[in-house]
Amino acid sequence: MDLDLDETEDRLRPQVLTGRIIAGAMILGVLLFGVLVAVMNAGDEAGPEGLGPDGGVVLEGAEEDVEGNAVDADLDPGDPIVSYVALGVAVLMLVLHKPLGSAVASGAAGDPAGAFQTRLIVRLAMLEGAAFLNLVALMLEDWWPLWLVVATLLIAMLTEIPTARGLRRYVEGREQLAALEPTGRD
Repeated sequence: MDLDLDETEDRLRPQVLTGRIIAGAMILGVLLFGVLVAVMNAGDEAGPEGLGPDGGVVLEGAEEDVEGNAVDADLDPGDPIVSYVALGVAVLMLVLHKPLGSAVASGAAGDPAGAFQTRLIVRLAMLEGAAFLNLVALMLEDWWPLWLVVATLLIAMLTEIPTARGLRRYVEGREQLAALEPTGRD
């Protein structure tokens, strides 16, 4: 039976290679943009003109009246609002990337290897989008905990890299599900 499994895995290797290239390109994009953000944020602590030490926007003359009203005391330019949003999106994508990717792939008719690739791309795209959003927030606000979030997203992306065995299992599972579907005859 091992001979049969090896032949199946050999037949699926081109799809696995394609999936690895896709995953590698998406992961490399996040890594390269992360390096760019790290280099940009490595400058002096004060940051560019108009940004505070934590990357938040400095409002000049915030104590002055704005159109006769005092500026809202709750407005704290040091709060990393974009970072909080990016963190929320990251958590959401980490929770939803598997079920949503699988749901999209389950709707794909035809070749199980194609459905596997669709699932892979959707899952990776969700994680990649969240990683890029967190890197943009890092670039804007330089809130250091987002580095941990990006690292977590990268680890999740690495776990999605396809293997021949994983693709074989997926294809066999799809074939078993197809065999269980009602044919319309009673």
